[in-house]
Amino acid sequence: MFGLLHTCGHVLDGELLERWRAHLCGLCLTLRDRQGQPARALTNTDAVALAVLVNAQSRAAVATRTAGPCPLRGMRPAPVVCSSNDGMRLAATASVTLAAAKAQDRRVERENDLGATGVVQRGVDRATARMAPSLIRRAQRDTEMAERIDLHRTVRQLADQGRGERAVRVGDPVLSVTGPSAAAAGRIFAASAGLAGRPENESSLRAAGEAFGALAHLLDAVEDLDRDRRTGAFNPILATGTPIPLVRRDCARQVRRLRHHLGRLDLDRTSPDARLALRLLGDGTHQAVHRTFDRAAAGPGSPDRTSGAGWPTDLPPPVPKPPSRPPFWPRLLPWIGVYCTGYACCAEHENPCTGQRHPPACSGGDGCGDCGDCCDCCDCGCDC
Repeated sequence: MFGLLHTCGHVLDGELLERWRAHLCGLCLTLRDRQGQPARALTNTDAVALAVLVNAQSRAAVATRTAGPCPLRGMRPAPVVCSSNDGMRLAATASVTLAAAKAQDRRVERENDLGATGVVQRGVDRATARMAPSLIRRAQRDTEMAERIDLHRTVRQLADQGRGERAVRVGDPVLSVTGPSAAAAGRIFAASAGLAGRPENESSLRAAGEAFGALAHLLDAVEDLDRDRRTGAFNPILATGTPIPLVRRDCARQVRRLRHHLGRLDLDRTSPDARLALRLLGDGTHQAVHRTFDRAAAGPGSPDRTSGAGWPTDLPPPVPKPPSRPPFWPRLLPWIGVYCTGYACCAEHENPCTGQRHPPACSGGDGCGDCGDCCDCCDCGCDC
């Protein structure tokens, strides 16, 4: 729901990786069928994990079909989960709802003078804010799912976060800012239990979702830290003055909390979807913490580009101004070549528009070096 999770070929066997792709492509096509062609751009890995979680709890067989060739699969057909599947419907509605909430949040940030100060970024924020009503209408197309996640309450709660951020002061706990994200994710996770006919899982899923939402908010703040410092946009780490080691410790606690509540779920843990859900949400969040902090520590200007040990104990060092990139149009054809031929799904690649390196979309690999570290064995939260 926040783009936190990545697949990892080191921890997903062939069966689980194929199952993951069936859900990923199924969500993309469900968004097309139920929310309209433009909504396919809202496909994200966290919503895929939500769909997997619904099917992991369901006692019914998951129907699949063969989808036709797609550029993002290298023009290959593939089995996908059907758009009529309840997990797909919930994930599609959640994807559009959270996009609408993000757009509303941009509007509230502008109203409370918390947005970026740059001319270009302010224009982007205004354009994003104008999308909110249209996204809400799209999310309402599946009435049942909109009611299950309490669409309007979720959007309103996330949008109100901007008003709460205005009251944040240095010294406040950084987790005090993550409440709306945690509550929204908890509500959506809990909805999966009722949808799958497993009401006994609802309380554990709500708690797991709250941990996931708080974690996603914190990791998003870490990734955006340098940009927010440059543009003047609100960032909870900067606003509270929280030292980076303490942010990482809070993230590790949320991973442990999430794993604890996943362990309490009533699931058939031998089924492919149950195994996939536990790998994605349990191991995937652990890897996300390492990936996010290690990548941030290895950024320009960091004293130690491997472990982050050279970071000061208060905040990361200032980041030099990024090198200028060529104009948009000369970058367009390379972008099409990378993202419209299936290459991005199968190989590590560089985004021609940003210059950033990315792992393969389908097989992961980024951050996989920590898959076998001691935290996977003892779950001690040692941040090794």
